[in-house]
Amino acid sequence: MKEIISKRYKRNYLIMLAVSVITIFTSIKFMKLPIIQLVSIPMIAICALGAIVWTILLIDQRGVIEKVGNEVTIRQGIQKTVVKTTYIINAYPTPHQTKAGVTQKNCVSVDVVMDGKRKTIICSDVEDVAKAVRRLNEIKGIRLNENAD
Repeated sequence: MKEIISKRYKRNYLIMLAVSVITIFTSIKFMKLPIIQLVSIPMIAICALGAIVWTILLIDQRGVIEKVGNEVTIRQGIQKTVVKTTYIINAYPTPHQTKAGVTQKNCVSVDVVMDGKRKTIICSDVEDVAKAVRRLNEIKGIRLNENAD
């Protein structure tokens, strides 16, 4: 049975889609200037490709973290990692890289054992970090203090 542990936080993709579409229209306007044509044609191509990717990610109804049987699928953008539940060591909110005591928004870190080595998978775009951390640790059997952030 498939269980969606966390849905994708899509606000960033919506903003990037809007920026891509605005940039496409702006580049089309600048196509009238001969020197800027050299820049606007590649910009249109890049932004059109970006708009396609952002649209696909917005339409995608799959969760960013899902459990199917004894496997957990973690999607990092368009890339995915499949881990057996027995390989999960711990899950926690991702600490900020430069600010001590602060966690990153919408990011969960999952410590796993893969190929005999301990590895940390950082999953961004998590809609509800506390729920995802709690559920991943329940899958492994770790109970968290409910008051902890």
